[in-house]
Amino acid sequence: IACGIGLFFLMIRDPGIRGRSKALVVAIVPILVLAYVLVSSEFASSNAFNSVHQRLTWLQQSLQLWHLSPWLGVGLRWWYTNRFPFAFQPPNAEAEILTSAGIVGIVGFAVLIFGSFGIMSKVPRRYSDIVLAVLLVKFVEGQLDIFWVAPLVGIPWLIAGLSLGAAAWERRRSPPRPVAGSAFERHSLALHT
Repeated sequence: IACGIGLFFLMIRDPGIRGRSKALVVAIVPILVLAYVLVSSEFASSNAFNSVHQRLTWLQQSLQLWHLSPWLGVGLRWWYTNRFPFAFQPPNAEAEILTSAGIVGIVGFAVLIFGSFGIMSKVPRRYSDIVLAVLLVKFVEGQLDIFWVAPLVGIPWLIAGLSLGAAAWERRRSPPRPVAGSAFERHSLALHT
């Protein structure tokens, strides 16, 4: 699902990909249909321990736990302690942050996510399109599964950092241009002078 949304985002943003989009749609649509069929069958199933029902149970238990300390949460990696009757890592980003760091943490997470999208949207598109797609894919994937998987969670921000570095390197190497274009380009021209 996340991959499909990322590819759809790139098809909207990049005219070069739009020309090849028919092949992408042919590849992605059957996968999305299969995901829909599988999730629908698990919802209809009476098995309380299938992946959909288990995630719904964990979300409900996460909200119960969050109510114990709504502002600051109950602590990072609480599922490894024996302080609570539940011992699971919440199945999406917001549930995990609410239980671990509360409302304060979810505000910080929103600043991280929306700030990253905001900063990358000001970078020239040749550097930002793929980064925005990768960030979007990671965010959507975090709605359907565990978000903070240590080796994987840093990769989108590593790619964003490399993109910002490449854009800054290009700005330093190119001569100043006349004031025109995006706010990012006007700001970078002002920094050069």
